[in-house]
Amino acid sequence: MPFVTALALAAALAGCGAQAAEREAGGPRQPNIVLVLADDLDWTLLRFMPEVRRLQRDGATLERFYVADSLCCTSRASMFAGQYPHNTHVRSNVPPTGGFAGFREHGGARRSFAVGLSAAGYRTGLFGKYLNGYPAAFPADPGWSDWLAGSDAYHGYDYDFSDNGTPVHFGAAPEDYATDVIARAGDRFVRDSVAAGAPFMVQLSTFTPHLPTVPAPRHAQLLGRARLPVGGAFGRRISDPPRWLGARHALSLRDLARLRERFRQRARSVLAIDEMLGRIRATLAELGVAEDTYVAFTSDNGYHLGHYRLMQGKRTAYEPDIRVPFVIAGPGVPAGSSSAALAANIDLAPTFLDWAGTAMAGHDGRSLARLLRGREPRRWRRALLIEHHENRRERAADDPDTQGRRSGKPGSYEAVRSEDHLYVEHHDGSREFYDLRADPYELANLAGSMSPRARERWHTRLARLRACTGHVCRRADRFR
Repeated sequence: MPFVTALALAAALAGCGAQAAEREAGGPRQPNIVLVLADDLDWTLLRFMPEVRRLQRDGATLERFYVADSLCCTSRASMFAGQYPHNTHVRSNVPPTGGFAGFREHGGARRSFAVGLSAAGYRTGLFGKYLNGYPAAFPADPGWSDWLAGSDAYHGYDYDFSDNGTPVHFGAAPEDYATDVIARAGDRFVRDSVAAGAPFMVQLSTFTPHLPTVPAPRHAQLLGRARLPVGGAFGRRISDPPRWLGARHALSLRDLARLRERFRQRARSVLAIDEMLGRIRATLAELGVAEDTYVAFTSDNGYHLGHYRLMQGKRTAYEPDIRVPFVIAGPGVPAGSSSAALAANIDLAPTFLDWAGTAMAGHDGRSLARLLRGREPRRWRRALLIEHHENRRERAADDPDTQGRRSGKPGSYEAVRSEDHLYVEHHDGSREFYDLRADPYELANLAGSMSPRARERWHTRLARLRACTGHVCRRADRFR
């Protein structure tokens, strides 16, 4: 039996109970799904995004939503497949340990939520950034009905996208600005899907506010007085820091000026993303399908900007890098609600498939469907795994996320982010342990004062998570 046919049969059988429950609850049988995914966006930028704040008022905010790795390609692979990096086998942005080539080589494309949604009868569209190293001459991956995607439009102009396998060049005209191209493609896809009478899932993936952080021309002169956030861990040092961080000098006046301008550029660049979100929601309302559509906004990772005396960057296990916004509105989601339950990007694939009334095997994550309706499931997770591996064979020129020492080069590590603690084991032998109840900004590393029993307990918890697969992960993350 062909793979897609077999999957469709399995999906139909697995989905009967979920669809019946949805019908009893009065919701849509197969709701539409819109995912707006930004690149390197952190919580500090939401104050410049009125459409995101409106989405918060209309729906729910997950206050503790994390990424499995604070690195673009690794995080996106986990999102598509619903698996931790040790199961996607995507460890970096470039081959041989990652990138688009690594995702396909290890079967990630066949495990993507798009495959399950397509088999369940959805039209699926991806517009914008896919995975690092995706070539514009390459066709769409399995499961995607429509596709206008690439991997190198960071400068906003003069880039190539794959239009369902046909390379298309976008130049330097104002209308070629990448976020606007993505917005137009997504709007067209929604209109075509509604006209076809099919449920749809569309992902709009921007290249901003990722470096070099190019705003739309209409926004380039705005926010000249926006203030750089300097609270929390900004400019402060960690006591007993890990080896890679070490003792760092205080930020200089020149550093502060650079960080201030970087923040303003990031703020300008998200204005077009916010407009895109408003446009897609207006189209849903115009077409009469807003009440049957989930609209979610998030990012592939966070960003540090002066935290711990580091310049701009990511890759660390600290809150600014791994905790990202997640805002959603849709059927059954209480307006203005929020949840502090631990959630992650590995949960998106099982959630989307749950909404569609289907399932795929092998997910490490959990469906958020009940949680988003305001009913936290019993026996919910108590911890998440964060894992980051440096590819020592990568070439800096091939990786848009290459960082120097001043931005932070944490090396390889695994970490447990629990409800109240962060525990990190670095491959160089360094350890970190933070009590987030007393130390929410992760400034006092307590690893050196842990008792042998406590250290062994946290090591065992981490070992179980970094070796888990599928349902085993959903047992390992409930530790006491």
